[in-house]
Amino acid sequence: CTARERPKPTDSWLIQDKCMLVGGIQPGTSTEFEVLATWFPKRTHDPIRSVISESKQFTAELLSAEMVDDGMMCRVRVTPTADYRGLIYGIMRVHSSNQSFPIMIIGSSR
Repeated sequence: CTARERPKPTDSWLIQDKCMLVGGIQPGTSTEFEVLATWFPKRTHDPIRSVISESKQFTAELLSAEMVDDGMMCRVRVTPTADYRGLIYGIMRVHSSNQSFPIMIIGSSR
């Protein structure tokens, strides 16, 4: 949860959060949180368009992505898989047209 991908010259935004603690989630319910993506100065803005779960333990959905000062505020929903119980520990990847960034999701489904 501490290693960060190095920015590429074509990247237009940066997310400070490398992991998100979502706590305990009841099966069949969801939790929502916000992720701030900050624009790199003097680069073309490539808006965030989707989030994808790379885990079989949960799904992820981008609810909204709104422009704010110096970046975008993204509202995300994470839902544990219906039959999953236990530790939730997996990657959710944030995507724009030319860039992606992994965020580790940590929680539990009881």
